[in-house]
Amino acid sequence: MSRIRLDGYGPTTRGGTASAPAAASTSLSRCYTGRDIDQAIRKLPPLPTTLGDLVDKLNNPDSSIRDITARIRTDPSLTTRLLRMANSAFYGTRTYITEVERAVIVLGFRTTRNLVAAAAVASHFSAFQNVYSFGAQGMYRHSLAVAVFCQTTALHAGMGALTPEEAFVAGLLHDIGRIPLAQHYKEHRADFEQAAYDLAAHQALEEDLFGVGHPAVGGMVADHWKLPGIYRDLITGHHDRGAAAASRVTALVTLADRWANGRGIGRAQPFDTAAEIDGLTGLAGVSPALVQDIAPEIGRELELYLTAM
Repeated sequence: MSRIRLDGYGPTTRGGTASAPAAASTSLSRCYTGRDIDQAIRKLPPLPTTLGDLVDKLNNPDSSIRDITARIRTDPSLTTRLLRMANSAFYGTRTYITEVERAVIVLGFRTTRNLVAAAAVASHFSAFQNVYSFGAQGMYRHSLAVAVFCQTTALHAGMGALTPEEAFVAGLLHDIGRIPLAQHYKEHRADFEQAAYDLAAHQALEEDLFGVGHPAVGGMVADHWKLPGIYRDLITGHHDRGAAAASRVTALVTLADRWANGRGIGRAQPFDTAAEIDGLTGLAGVSPALVQDIAPEIGRELELYLTAM
């Protein structure tokens, strides 16, 4: 069985023997196998059934607004978020909205669907607090920013294989592999503080410290949650230039990730991603001018979702 280090092991040889730690701050404390990370993933709570049920209803042209609102009312947390968003200044309603049905009408099916998805994964990001390089609620802010970027780009440029709503979910889920590793990021905070403030450096450090990077762990989470294959592929490929070159969808998510990191959204400070962004726009089929033009729209949409959370 392949060795997976989650507590400071150095690179593992093909024969399974661990080499010396890569840095003095790491310690040879425990040796993990593939079963250990699998167990950590299996401990993750499943995605709420509300998500699947509501997405099915929202995608079904025969569903009535009463069908949809009846399902929303069974989830108090989702109901609260929906009403909070509908009553935000963004929509400028003259009277306070207290009915779920009216909130869905004001928001529209697209925003309602996205809010359902965002609410479904919110609790999973709660463990990712006080992790170096991410600000308060940083992981969630970053994932929402990537989701809104993907949706907005799909609305303006079209993505063919994905609807704008599916693009939103793709961006929202791209970093789920970080969730099972949250505690280990904290344990190795000193190592990440010493690394360059750069995505490639952090990815290399993950693989050195943990024996696996968060994209690969994300693929395991996608399998555990039984996500569609297209989501699994972009989750595992969003740090792989070859995967981005082979798939416009993966390229879009990769571009969105680098854009959000370059602006420091969710981060303690921005990463330098300008060179990567320049190379990714062509792979994603969007122009640099479009990315610049939609930035204010993305900012407004992001704040809208954050008000509901």
